[in-house]
Amino acid sequence: YYRSDNMSKVAGAEQKELGNQYFTEQKYDLAISSYTDAIAANSQVPTYFVNRALCYLRLSNWASVVDDCKQAIQLDPTSIKAHFFMGQALAEIGNYDEALVVQHKAFDLAQEQKINYGDHIT
Repeated sequence: YYRSDNMSKVAGAEQKELGNQYFTEQKYDLAISSYTDAIAANSQVPTYFVNRALCYLRLSNWASVVDDCKQAIQLDPTSIKAHFFMGQALAEIGNYDEALVVQHKAFDLAQEQKINYGDHIT
């Protein structure tokens, strides 16, 4: 089955919105599934990885948080949330030195971009 780039972008965006709806309903497993579908449709959107990482964070699935945040940072090295969530997960697994570095990077990015960051989806 062939999909044009534009169709993939639309499908990804629709899945992201569905994931956001599930997230607000605290249906994290369903949200993860929707974000996974969004990534399958268009794996070049860092927000899909960041949003899925936040779901994993809510479920205490620390390794998946780190993996998704690394993917998001590879796509967008200036992602405050990816650094912030990854730092939280690294601290939870006891990797405090790396957590501190990553959290400091999130703080620096927030200062540079003049943005407050927190644990909400985009």
